[in-house]
Amino acid sequence: MRFSGVNPYIFVGLAVIVNLLFSFPHLGKPFIYDEIEFVNFSPILTLHPPLYVSCIWMLKHLFGAHEWVFRAFGMVCGYGAALFIYLITQYLRPQYGWVAVVLYVMSPLVIQGGLIPDIDNTILPMIILGILYTFLRMPRTWKRLLMVSLFCFVALMAKTTTIYAVMFGLIVAEGVIYRRWQSALSFLVAFLMVGALFHVTLYELSVWSHLNFYVDTLAHNHVKVSEILSGLASPITYFKIAYNAHALIVWISLFWVALLLIKAAQRFRGDMTESEKTLYLILFLTTVPYFLIRGTAGGFPKYTFLAISLLVILLTVSIDFAKFSILRRSTILPGAIVVIFLAMYVVVRDPLLTPVIIKSLTLSDPRMIAQLVHFYVHQYLFWTVLFVGSALLFKQFRFPEWLFVFGILYALNLNLHQRSADYSTRYSYGERGAEQLIAYLKEQGYSSKLILARKHIIFYLDDWKKQRDEEFILSD
Repeated sequence: MRFSGVNPYIFVGLAVIVNLLFSFPHLGKPFIYDEIEFVNFSPILTLHPPLYVSCIWMLKHLFGAHEWVFRAFGMVCGYGAALFIYLITQYLRPQYGWVAVVLYVMSPLVIQGGLIPDIDNTILPMIILGILYTFLRMPRTWKRLLMVSLFCFVALMAKTTTIYAVMFGLIVAEGVIYRRWQSALSFLVAFLMVGALFHVTLYELSVWSHLNFYVDTLAHNHVKVSEILSGLASPITYFKIAYNAHALIVWISLFWVALLLIKAAQRFRGDMTESEKTLYLILFLTTVPYFLIRGTAGGFPKYTFLAISLLVILLTVSIDFAKFSILRRSTILPGAIVVIFLAMYVVVRDPLLTPVIIKSLTLSDPRMIAQLVHFYVHQYLFWTVLFVGSALLFKQFRFPEWLFVFGILYALNLNLHQRSADYSTRYSYGERGAEQLIAYLKEQGYSSKLILARKHIIFYLDDWKKQRDEEFILSD
């Protein structure tokens, strides 16, 4: 399919170039927070299954312990995920797989989050997308069951909690969405066998390597369901969920989230396929639980990496691209889009400057509330006025298409500002570097000791209220 007379894969090439241009300046940036754990402690970091830490260990011995090595590994995994995104979208909507790839590789979440040396944003999304492609695409035979089970075993060797949610979702999808209850039972039995094989393999690896992967991994990834259920009775829990959802929306853009919700509501009882419903189910199961378990899940790009992967697929499947032919016929609309982007860039600036003081859990600080109010009034009010004004001036360009275009402009605007941001672009905690942190801590009356190390600063805080030390690792 040709788009406006141009080979669409030219857009893919341009999007990859944009991805590289925005990623390269950050490849050599020093590690911050827990990024350094995997590099310094692999393969003895037994809190996680051995697949990812083994990859880090091999990279370290092949290329050296340089920041760019491990950040580039994340980029390579991201392109692997893009391949599965293309294949899934092509299956759901032939000839439009390139659109999903363009949206994915240009996403600020992918460009910044893909550089974090961690499991959730490197090999795990790529493997899970491979599982979903196999589940959706292969004929319903024993080979499909075998391949999905093998993929799930590999994913368990990388991360346990997320893949449990995926396996549960696939069983529910096979039984409830596809109405193949016998096949769903087969998946349940197969996944129980995969889980047993994982436990045996992890135990044998622990014995062979003399590294306690078995006990440490299971203890580290243990989720206390009772604590989650009791937390549901607290209003603070829902405030955290709202905050996390807001942080995720800031990364993705309110425009695309709104578009997806509108399209899902329109199509769920209409022409939405079983495959799309399955992807929505997996999107829910792998995103919302993190909002309950992790107080800062939305603020970490890594925890929502799979969400953006599924979102771009569902966006591409939902949107009616025939409406964009108006861009070729209109002489004013393309220029108006450029003006809208310039207004975003100059007025809205960096939307990731969400009001956060060092950590997103410091929500009790009165200054936080003042900053939140200012952020919502300044940012969202401007976006609303700009969007409504554009929709009224160009009525021939329908509401969903405007949401789609605004989402693209938002992503480009955020990428441009992130390229020269003076804070960590990989963690949206809002930290501004060591100078601002030290000033804040002195203002709060913390006693502290500053230790300088190569390319990073380790900050130990004596927190007398919590009676424990807190560690901060910040880029210089």
